[in-house]
Amino acid sequence: MILGSQISVDTIFTDTYNCVIQARCLLMKPAYITSGGIPMADALVSNAGDTAQHTSCDQCGRPAGKGRSYAFKKPVPEGALDQGTATKCTWCAIKHQPMLRRSLIVAFVVGTILTLLNQGDVLFSGSWNSALYWKVPLTYCVPFCVATYGALSNSRR
Repeated sequence: MILGSQISVDTIFTDTYNCVIQARCLLMKPAYITSGGIPMADALVSNAGDTAQHTSCDQCGRPAGKGRSYAFKKPVPEGALDQGTATKCTWCAIKHQPMLRRSLIVAFVVGTILTLLNQGDVLFSGSWNSALYWKVPLTYCVPFCVATYGALSNSRR
C-alpha cells in the first residue's frame, strides 16, 4: 500500500519537474509559438501595453493612461444604490465641481483661521499696510491648493 502511493507521488513530482524544465527551456529560447502570425512573447507584451491605453475620460473622451486618470463617484439619484465611478483625465478632474466645492470650503475655513492667527493684530488695529494685500489672498490659496492636491492624489488611478 505504501509502495503504491510512493510511486504515484514520485510520478507526480517527476511530471511537475519536467514541466518546469520545459517551461524554462521555452523562456530561454526565442518564442516561435505564434498567435495570429505574431510571436507569442510579442503578443503578450503588446496585449499588456494595450490595457493602459484603453482608459479614456468619461467626460471629454481624451485618453487617460495610468497615473493620469482619476476616479470619482458618480452622483447617486435619491433611493438608488451606488452608481459606480467616473474616470476623468487630469484637466476634467481639476474642474470636478464637488471636489472644487469641498476645496473652497476648506480654503475658507482654514484660510480664515490662519489669517486671524497671523494677521489678526494688524487687521483689528486698522493699520493695513500694502503687504496685507498679497498675504491675505495667499493665505487662502494655500489651503485650497493643498485640499485640491490631496483630493486628486486620493482619486488617482
